[in-house]
Amino acid sequence: MARICITTVYLIALLVHLGAPTVFGQELYVNYYYYDFATEIPAQDVDLTLDDWLYELMDVKDTCEPNPCLNGGLCDTTLDGFVCSCPEPYTGKTCQTVKDVCHSARCGQGTCVFKSTAPFYECKCQPPFKPPHCRKASACRPSPCQNGGTCTKGPKRSSFQCSCPVGYSGKFCEVRPNDCYQEDGELYRGMVSVTVDGEDCLDWNSYFILQKGGDPFREYAGFDGIGPHNYCRNPDGDDQPWCYINKNGTLRWSYCNVNKCSGAPATPPTIHETDPTPAKPNVAAAQFSQCGSPQPGRSARIFGGKKSLPGAHPWQVSLQTRPKHSSGHFNHICGGILLESCWVLTAAHCIKAEMEMQVVLGGVDIGKDEVYDQVIPVEKAVVHEDYKESPFALHNDVAMLQLRAINKPYCAKETRFVKTACLPNQPFDSGTECVISGWGVTETQKYGTNQLLDARVLLISQEKCKAPHVYGESLDDSMFCAGNMKGGVDSCQGDSGGPLVCERNGTHYVVGVVSWGDGCGKKYKPGVYANVRRFIDWINIDYGDDYTTDSPSLNVELSDWLFELLDEPNVCDPNPCFSGGSCQSKSDTNFTCLCPEPYMGKRCQKVRNVCENIRCGHGTCVVNLKKPPFYECKCKPPYQGADCKTLPTSPCEPNPCQNGGSCICGNRRFRCACINGYTGKFCETVSTDCYVGNGETYRGMVSTTDDGLECLDWHSNFILMNGDDPFTMYSSFTGLEYNNHCRNPDGDEKPWCFFKNKKGRLSWEYCKVKKCSVTPPTPVKPDPAGPAQFSQCGITTFPTRTSRIFGGSKVFPGSHPWQVSVQVKSTGFNTEFYHYCGGILLTSCWVLTAAHCIQPLYEYQVVLGGVNIQKDEVMDQTIPVVQKIVHEDYRDAASALFNDIALLKLKVIDSPYCAKETPFVRAACLPDGPFPAGKECVISGWGATETSSHSSQLLKARVLLISQERCNAPHVYSKRLDSSMMCAGTLQGGIDSCQGDSGGPLVCEQNGTNYIAGVVSWGDGCGEKNKPGVYANVNTFIDWIKSKIN
Repeated sequence: MARICITTVYLIALLVHLGAPTVFGQELYVNYYYYDFATEIPAQDVDLTLDDWLYELMDVKDTCEPNPCLNGGLCDTTLDGFVCSCPEPYTGKTCQTVKDVCHSARCGQGTCVFKSTAPFYECKCQPPFKPPHCRKASACRPSPCQNGGTCTKGPKRSSFQCSCPVGYSGKFCEVRPNDCYQEDGELYRGMVSVTVDGEDCLDWNSYFILQKGGDPFREYAGFDGIGPHNYCRNPDGDDQPWCYINKNGTLRWSYCNVNKCSGAPATPPTIHETDPTPAKPNVAAAQFSQCGSPQPGRSARIFGGKKSLPGAHPWQVSLQTRPKHSSGHFNHICGGILLESCWVLTAAHCIKAEMEMQVVLGGVDIGKDEVYDQVIPVEKAVVHEDYKESPFALHNDVAMLQLRAINKPYCAKETRFVKTACLPNQPFDSGTECVISGWGVTETQKYGTNQLLDARVLLISQEKCKAPHVYGESLDDSMFCAGNMKGGVDSCQGDSGGPLVCERNGTHYVVGVVSWGDGCGKKYKPGVYANVRRFIDWINIDYGDDYTTDSPSLNVELSDWLFELLDEPNVCDPNPCFSGGSCQSKSDTNFTCLCPEPYMGKRCQKVRNVCENIRCGHGTCVVNLKKPPFYECKCKPPYQGADCKTLPTSPCEPNPCQNGGSCICGNRRFRCACINGYTGKFCETVSTDCYVGNGETYRGMVSTTDDGLECLDWHSNFILMNGDDPFTMYSSFTGLEYNNHCRNPDGDEKPWCFFKNKKGRLSWEYCKVKKCSVTPPTPVKPDPAGPAQFSQCGITTFPTRTSRIFGGSKVFPGSHPWQVSVQVKSTGFNTEFYHYCGGILLTSCWVLTAAHCIQPLYEYQVVLGGVNIQKDEVMDQTIPVVQKIVHEDYRDAASALFNDIALLKLKVIDSPYCAKETPFVRAACLPDGPFPAGKECVISGWGATETSSHSSQLLKARVLLISQERCNAPHVYSKRLDSSMMCAGTLQGGIDSCQGDSGGPLVCEQNGTNYIAGVVSWGDGCGEKNKPGVYANVNTFIDWIKSKIN
């Protein structure tokens, strides 16, 4: 008894010492789902004779036992965990990462490979280039040809060709006559080093593999066939030898061009494009008797985007929909997870009440019918009662789908390719490597892949996910995040509603459901998942034991052959053909769809290009699926006829003017004189035509954009051929018809339409339609925000929307209220001011801009508030500049612009204020520190740069901050950037400061406040690959700015 008391006192003392999450006398909720390890240190006088059960109760443990440090690292215990002392060249929390030993390596015509001794790298030269730097070449000296091959010099100094003896092959005659593999090639030790597509294999110790997250020597530690070479091997029990390749800067793998020893060329066992006559998979006798057990298979070789083999993810579901009461084809919209024969788990935001749903299980290619497929209608959808969609997150984003019983009491049948995943019975630790899978259809990756993909992700602690630079307080306990803080693979490789599965002791548990995220694969923006453990009770209540109640007497021990007899499969029931196609059975497992015009494809799921060879003269080709020939030429008046080439005797016959308008004729031209109350080119628009709210209910006839451009018809073939189908994208919206009238099918701010821009690309724009008001709108100059002028910086009055097309979207007044148009005219000349540069309002009387925008012979003014520099707007404030201050160390060098920053002092208009604060004019904040690389920020401006003509309308574009190290890489700006500069955009090319202005803002948002991080400065070209925009780094100039302003 005494011993028990002492133990109790000791435990209490230990809990207090450790800061255990317990409040005596109260119930304290603790989130045990994902967290970082907290090491518990036993007191020095602990009784080492305590029983084992007491040790387990106390959870006294040594965080260095077993040693968590990899690659020979030494572990030391600390108060909050452990620390690893890593040998060279390893680094990271557990010495798991190899340092960038190849960063400074210059390997010329060769590749940098890792080695275990200092300097831990070497250049492997491509013959005939010679070590150590692979820059000098001497063809055929010495001869690179092996096995007696003869080397012949080519026309260039570095070219040669090997003539091989009979039986030998390969670029260097390295492949012997008997080079082949037996069985699956696990014992293959030949010298083939090219893929079936003729691509050169990477060395197994290539630094490129390590850099992309792989480490063959660690992953395949028990395999003795890989080494410092690039010969094909099979270290993971695949179907034949394979190797890694560099595919356009991305790590990939491929099977090798090596024969099987039988003599016949080996066929790479990828997903079969055609199955000769595959056997229907057998149904397991004891249906779904065990969860979480897939077909044996290999883990993903590459961190992200690997094709999956049938049976590798047997719980994976394709959730497909079509409008109710429609005979159209079903479209894949989300993923799902099979939990029981009749129940599927998915995301709540995937459920659309107006849609008919079905699921497809077993197969891996949603673009074709596969013998493993099971297609089952959904009877009922149950969305979590507390599901909520906020502007920042999706809360309790789970739903259950009840399937229709096909063969009572079963809905889905268990086969090798259809199995259930287990619900987790305990949490998985942060840092656990798990797998996501899906067809890649997410909001940010609109067009997915037909082939099921999988990728590995790491679970991330809730603490890290809720950090201010990640998701802040957007996450609650119904969510967690996984992926990689450095960016790369996340749920863009999966589907909304799809599985995040973690394995423990050979059993697979569904830990998360793909829910949402900020973009795709961004730094500090991992994927967010619904936390399945949080919903286990709710899930069990929903599906309970429903799936076994219909036929309790069914003998589930029936043999497979009896199930086959009972099943009597009919591949045409239900009809797999879409769009009214008729099904013809070719065998028990194969069918053909006879498609009505103009549909095509395996299941009649596609519309052929009916406009491909059509010439519409003075008109456009539009698709009309209601009647043959399924297209029509929509003519521009006064042209007529089926091909829009015929001119009537008079352009006013028949009268193209609507609503009683009079047609006034000219030479092949006409003009409509409209009666009172009507406007538009054809008098088609009622003068009172306006929209209410955001225009979602607008059914007027305006068909021109704000810039006067003509809208495309919603059924225009040009839209379809660019990959969009408005009638499918906005199937639940009732306002789209076969016309080009402006609409708002997606809940934007106002009606909009598609149009064809000057470069022949598909674009969209808001329409020239006004908002309804009780009284005619009288422009009123906006009142100042109040007596406390500019009391708060970095806050916008009006929210911004992400652009429908990435880059260059127009902005609404007030969404970038710190944006300034810096305008100039030549001093002493009676000329008008014109837009010259951008700028940023910092205070009522000070504007920040670029030093290279300052010219001594120019007179300056600024315009604030408006968004269109070609016209006067009621929001405008026009203020003269009274002083220009250029940074003292500004230097315009041949290589770069250094310290490219300047301040403009404005004239006092209404003492003590220069600019007045309104909803359209506000100041941006100066940053209190740097922003991390990978953060998404916004540039804005009128596009007036040296390489692009300017836009009259203010534009914005999203860019990513890029680290100084990457910007100064040899293939980017090669150390031309100093600390006064930063770069942003994308190294792949595309959006950069050509979408802004010199002197304009690069603004980053943090917790609702907008900070000016950069000033548009310079760059090489516009949107070129490896040439992002360069900005003056405002954080470097804070003291200078404050000294001048104050």
